[in-house]
Amino acid sequence: MNLHSLNRAALAILLLLVVVVPLPYGSVLRPGELVIEVLGALAAALAVFTSSDLSRLRAAALPLLATTAIALLGAFQLLPLPTSTLKTISPKSAEIYSDASAILEQRGAAPIASARISIAPLETRRVILLTLAYVAIFVASTLLLSSRRRRRSFSTFVLIGAGIQIVIAALTRETGLGGLLRGVGDEQYAGRLRGAFINPNHLAGYLELALAVAFGVLWAEVLTNRRRAGGVANRSEELERRVTPLVARALVWGIVAAAIALTQSRGGVAAMVLTTLILFALGALHPRLALRRRRTLGLAAAVVAGGIMLAAITAQQGSFLRYLAKDPRDAGNDIRVTIWNSSIDAWRNFPTFGSGLGAFPDAFRMVQPRTMNKLVEQAHDELLQMLVTGGWVGAALAAIALGSLFVLLVHAWWKQRHREESAMALAGIGALVSLMLHGIVEFNLSIPAIAATLAAVLGWAWAAANASEDEA
Repeated sequence: MNLHSLNRAALAILLLLVVVVPLPYGSVLRPGELVIEVLGALAAALAVFTSSDLSRLRAAALPLLATTAIALLGAFQLLPLPTSTLKTISPKSAEIYSDASAILEQRGAAPIASARISIAPLETRRVILLTLAYVAIFVASTLLLSSRRRRRSFSTFVLIGAGIQIVIAALTRETGLGGLLRGVGDEQYAGRLRGAFINPNHLAGYLELALAVAFGVLWAEVLTNRRRAGGVANRSEELERRVTPLVARALVWGIVAAAIALTQSRGGVAAMVLTTLILFALGALHPRLALRRRRTLGLAAAVVAGGIMLAAITAQQGSFLRYLAKDPRDAGNDIRVTIWNSSIDAWRNFPTFGSGLGAFPDAFRMVQPRTMNKLVEQAHDELLQMLVTGGWVGAALAAIALGSLFVLLVHAWWKQRHREESAMALAGIGALVSLMLHGIVEFNLSIPAIAATLAAVLGWAWAAANASEDEA
């Protein structure tokens, strides 16, 4: 098999990955994680082996190195350390291992042979492997999507994956996929779309990525729509050629937006609206729009307004009533506020290097209020989650990784002269912004399917933003 065939095989693996990762339950079970790790590593290895130009990866060195450093932080958290060293850098971890060894000795068992920073080593190993898999997926997406045709295929497969989730959600709206497989109903989220995900909020997070891609496809059509009128003999034929593809793309965007509304996720709906406004503002500022900005924005506004109307009509009254109503799981009843406050207390126990990647439930349990009689597995805030599990070191690395990628992507988008590629880059910016906004009240990046899809979409956007004349 020659290099070209291997490269095409790697592309097929990547496209397969973005479709299957949400099945089942957003890949939160170990088999799903293994699929992400194996397919991601295989696609990246083949992409690096068959690619002659790695300059795009060098341009994204800072976010890649910062993300890899998070995995290295996890490896450091797993290192067996002398008791004196552990007491210096993580006194709480030393205390936990000391107490555990004392209990084991009282029961006649052997004490723990090696103490370490992580108080949940198995979970830390799991997060390390997933983090490296996300890096591999970004690398594969950046290298493999080296032509406009391939980038178009990728966006199509992302939207196909979203379409599958919407169909599953529509068919299992009352029971959920888990209830359907078990043959019993699930009342907790009855009436809310959730697809193959357990929680409707996570389907909203996943669909936010598809919505950003759909916006990119729509925006590319808005920017290039006039080309379809070339060689047309009469006005009616010109109108047909221009309006049909525009309406089709707006319809796709509207369907995804309606599905997000039907998840009835407050954070998801808010992130969707804010991100759409941000993308419009950014799109209006791009230098390629300077000569005919007013007409283009008028056309885009009309199209997206139609999509918003479709979303509102499809979602119907109940979804928006819930947005205004109280929910016992949300901050309206101080549950999330209590979790956030207790998460800060948990971070203070492990301020520098954290409690171990993936060890949030164990760290939170030490400070959990007695009145909160439930298992809390997530902080419902991405920054707090990283502070507790990675300390300020991990939080700083995460901020560098996401912040630098955002800045680099905006800079590359601004310089991109080709309209279609600039629209794809803008979509990647939207995907990142949307999940960061939603991440203020949710934990989407802890769901492997969402994090893996984000890595692939960001690689797609980065490839488009840095596309050369030959590739476009």
